[in-house]
Parts: sequence; C-alpha cells; structure tokens
Amino acid sequence: MSRASQRHSRQRAPGLSIAYDNAILADGPVAYWTFNGGSAGVADRTGHAHTGAYYNGHNVTDFIDGSLATVFDGVSQYIEVADDAALSVPASGILSFEVWMRPDVLEFPNSEDTGYVHWMGKGTTGQYEYAGRMYSFTNSEVPSRPNRISGYSFNLAGGLGAGSYFQDTVIPGEWIFFTFIINTVNTSGPYPTGYTKVYKNGELRDQDSLSEYSIVPGNGTAPFRVGTRDLQSFFQGALGKMAIYDYELSLATIRSHYELIVPPILGSATFVKNIGTSSSKSTGATLTVTVPAGGVSSGHTLIARVAHDYTSGGPTMSDNRGNTYTRDRTAANGGTTMRISIFSCPVSTPLQAGDTITVTLSASIDARAVSIDEFANMLHPLVIDTQDGASGSSTTPTLSVATTNADDLLISFVGVEGPVGDSYTEDTPHQWTGLMRAGTTGGAADTNVTVNSAYRAVGSTGTYTYEPTLGSTTNWIEFGIAYRAQ
Repeated sequence: MSRASQRHSRQRAPGLSIAYDNAILADGPVAYWTFNGGSAGVADRTGHAHTGAYYNGHNVTDFIDGSLATVFDGVSQYIEVADDAALSVPASGILSFEVWMRPDVLEFPNSEDTGYVHWMGKGTTGQYEYAGRMYSFTNSEVPSRPNRISGYSFNLAGGLGAGSYFQDTVIPGEWIFFTFIINTVNTSGPYPTGYTKVYKNGELRDQDSLSEYSIVPGNGTAPFRVGTRDLQSFFQGALGKMAIYDYELSLATIRSHYELIVPPILGSATFVKNIGTSSSKSTGATLTVTVPAGGVSSGHTLIARVAHDYTSGGPTMSDNRGNTYTRDRTAANGGTTMRISIFSCPVSTPLQAGDTITVTLSASIDARAVSIDEFANMLHPLVIDTQDGASGSSTTPTLSVATTNADDLLISFVGVEGPVGDSYTEDTPHQWTGLMRAGTTGGAADTNVTVNSAYRAVGSTGTYTYEPTLGSTTNWIEFGIAYRAQ
C-alpha cells in the first residue's frame, strides 16, 4: 500500500488534525472547511463567514489522520457556499485551492458530456468561473482520458477552459492531495496573461497558459459548490480539509501541508561530513585531498565528484590506504570542452587524519576540481539502483531518476563550465540538501569548472527530480545516481 493510499486503518489522532488545521490557518486562506460532518464541517474556520450547507444529506468517513471527512453518494449530495467576491479570481488576480480527495469509483454514475464529473467549482450558465474535474475510466474523449483529474479556469460565458491535469492510475479509496492554482498576476513570455497549475501529493504535475483559450477569469454570481459544480454531475467519493487562498502557494508550502498528513519516509543513509575539496588551474593531471581530523571509519562510503577540462578518457582515484574507488559514471559535454565523473568507495581500511586521496586524470589539463563526502549506512558492496545523465547549455539543468529500491541514497551532480563564484540556486523545494561546492576561478568564465551536487536519502520508490538554477547560461553536465542503502 502506497504512502498516500492509507484509507481507514488509523486510530483517531486528533492532534495530527489540529496541527494540520493550525498550519493551514497560519498561511492565511480566505476560506477553510474541514468537511468533518455536521455544522462544524461546513463552517469557515478562517472567520471570514464563508459558511457552507449540506444538500441532500451527507455521510462521514475516516480521513488519513484519524479525523473525519465528508463522503458523497455520487447521486445528488453536495455542499454549497454563497457567492462572494473573495472566492473569485479577480479579487486578487490569484486563487489557490487545496483539498484532499478520495475517489471511491472508477466509473461515475452521474457524469456529463464526454464522461466526467465536476467535483467542485463555481459556475452556472453565463457565470462560469472554475472547476475541478475528474473523468470516468471509460469516456468518449479522443484520445480517451481514463480517470484524468484536472482543474479548469473559464470565461464567464463558458466554452473551452484553460486547465492543468494529471492522469495516473486511480485506486478507489486512495486519498489524493490536489492543489490547483489560477494566476493572472505572474505573467511572462510563455504565460502572457497568466496560467493554471496543478499539483498531486505536493509535486507540480502540469502548468498551462490562460492565453491558450483566451481566458480572462471573471467575478460571477454562482455559488461555490463541492461534490458538484452546477448540479449536472456528482462526485462519488470523499473530500476533506479544503482551503482557498488569494495568493499562489509555493511548492515548499504545498509539500509541507502534504507531509503533515503523510510524513516523508526517509532512507537510512546518512551524511557524515565533507572530506575535502581541491581545485587547480595550473596545468597538471592530479588533484589531492587531505583527510581531515576524525578520519573515515571502516564501513562508511565515500562519494567523489570530479569536473575538469575535456580529456578523451575518464580519471581514476586512489588513497594511500589501498581502498578501492569505482568510477560509476563519466561523460563529456556535447562540445567536448569538459568532462565530469562520479566515484564511490566502500571504505574497508579506515582513513586517518592526514591521509591523502588522489585523483589522476588521463591527460594534463588546466581547470579541474573535486569534492568528496562521507556517508554512513550504505549497502556494501555498493549497488547502483538506477542512474541517468544529461548535458546542455542553459540556466536550468534538470534530471529525474526512477528508483526501484525502497531505500536509496540519491546523488545529483551538475558539473558547470564556469567559475565557482557564479551563483547556484540549490533545489531545496524537492528536498535536496546541497553538498560542498568546488571549482576554479580567474580568466574567461568558460576556462573554469565547478562541481555542484546535492543528496537525498529516500525511503520509498518513486521518480525524483533535481532542478537547480544556474546564475547564467553555460555548459553543464548532470548525473543522477541512486545507490542502495542498508
């Protein structure tokens, strides 16, 4: 059973629910409903008086944290909140929606049009604003959209909307944390009039331009409804803890909300310390790192990242105690002006303070740099679960690795053809922790190399993305390697 598919098995844990409620309220929503049944479930917890009402009855069901959520019969049940300008996009130019949803069927008995239901929204004839939509597994769209879950923004007159979606396998009874954003304020080249975004379980899944369908969100008079939008279709399943904000939530905030309910499962690998860095712009074929106080214990693992001017072959590594260093991946960029390599070493003979670790290149070159880190709780002999690589010239190196083992140490490494002084924005929203940078400086920018890298210890299989940002467009090579932990 996946982390987000915990259904009704937990005992009541009101403390968890209170912590979540407090976190949501602290982030200043314009409306927040717990949907935990009765008048309290549809009371606006923000104090802004956006109180709802149940129609055609309702039932409650267990939520993940042991509190309650509302379950809808898919026939006629819904919640309605009176129209208010604060629930429309033009009030601030932005609306963000967060809600926990649990589809209980794959085929909805009361669907509309090509086979979908609107499970929340604000809109009636001539007053359409936005909607949350989910397709039945069987639908008449071409191509088909089996159980696609999406959010749409419309013109008041209706017609086609601008929307963002994810389309994954749905397990009836599985809770999904859905976040939908409509933003008309943060405009840019690709999004001249703004955009929509959708997140699933704290991960951004799609972003689309409002201009694609010439959408200008309006302030309509329709009520806000949950379980339906305009009574033309009805959702069968549960909904809980819904908040609406008049600003765009950050990825970090969305993930923090998700993890209050579904805490991350951390891997067992742990970072110990940086062993050292070394760099040089003097012509040569070696780099040496001196082991610091404390040494390196037997059973620990060293991970080294090396970047240097182009050579046709990769480097090697060794230390004066005879430990074995394996070059796990090496590659040159497309223009053959730079090469990077990543090494691992399961330490069998302890290293003492003052010992040396040496990188030996296949030819003498100018710019070169290395950074070495120590980790504990790694599987020995080392096993690579998965790895990948990419190269390019931009400010946005991006790479994903899909793990098959539930307990991995992920290392992402971006070698840059530029000076170490250039800015580098670490990918902290995806929960990466930066490692010590190393690089050269002086002269033309492209005569330098820099080692940038980060790690994550993960305790579940999944696809993990690393998206740092460079300060300027330059050549880069990126590796992602998942090592199995204990």
